Amino acid sequence: MPDGTDDLDPGSAETPTDLVGLLRQLRDRSGLSFRRIERLARAAGDNLPASTLATMLGRNTLPREELVRALTRACGESPESVDRWLAARRRLVDAAAMPPTAGPAGPEPAVLPGPPDRRPRPGLLLLAVATGAVVAIAAVLTGWWLSRPADRDGTARTGPTGTVRSAPTGDVDPGTREAGGQGATRIRVAHSGLCLSERAGRGDGQVFQASCAGAFPARSLSAPITASGGGISYLIRTDHPEFGPGCMGIREGSRKVGARVEDDYCGQEGAGEQFHLDPVESPRPGFRLRLVHSGLCVTVDHLDAEWAELVQRPCDPGHAGQVFLVEPAPPEIRPAPLR
Repeated sequence: MPDGTDDLDPGSAETPTDLVGLLRQLRDRSGLSFRRIERLARAAGDNLPASTLATMLGRNTLPREELVRALTRACGESPESVDRWLAARRRLVDAAAMPPTAGPAGPEPAVLPGPPDRRPRPGLLLLAVATGAVVAIAAVLTGWWLSRPADRDGTARTGPTGTVRSAPTGDVDPGTREAGGQGATRIRVAHSGLCLSERAGRGDGQVFQASCAGAFPARSLSAPITASGGGISYLIRTDHPEFGPGCMGIREGSRKVGARVEDDYCGQEGAGEQFHLDPVESPRPGFRLRLVHSGLCVTVDHLDAEWAELVQRPCDPGHAGQVFLVEPAPPEIRPAPLR
């Protein structure tokens, strides 16, 4: 990619807001997803989790130096350009630390006579104390209400971001195996009975088959989409406990055989996030998850191995690792409705 300073000049930033805005433009121009930047940063020896990057670019405060270095390096900036970004940040830090310049001394302000008695009257003092007590009690009750983990029906009122969350509607009907509606969904490999899951502590979004007891993130089918190549397709949405809403897809929208299935923010993989759900009866009843963009099918090669990865391969009517059960998620793991 270009060196980055022809049209993005960090030296032009006059405030932290300006610098963060330029960093946003740098990331947008790179075309890289947050998780892709996380992987590139890790490969370069930097530490820039996708969640940290999202927070950093969502604020207007000055990012830490190591985060600026990691982002600019991951976006392909040259060492000289990285130094310019860091120099711009240091300049803003120094400017914030300087005391304001005193202006010329002016005449002393005139002192106006006050009322003859500045002591508050007893009635007003009691009113002020009572008002303060009411405000304090209201604040305590409000904090208790918002911090409650759940109502009696088990529906959480507040999520990690403080938004109201409730149970979704529109389940997949497991009796008819029709996947025709929105709903909290559990996807299992028909042969092994294991569930689709990321691996804790990795943060790269790669999807494996794993025990359903600890499987995450929660998944949900979108409303039906008319695919560009014809037929109906779906998004398999995710609700990650750390990264928030996203979509399952093929890494970087690749069409290559063997490309990995991963979760990322919606829109990062393009058509690599749309799936046809093809009903099958053999070798087991269920669905094939066929990619719209490549025509390939989601596949588990090592069916008897927990943490076997999911990849895309040519659709094979006899491959048991291409048959999945799409069923309503148990109530305890249902996410909030995703739009």
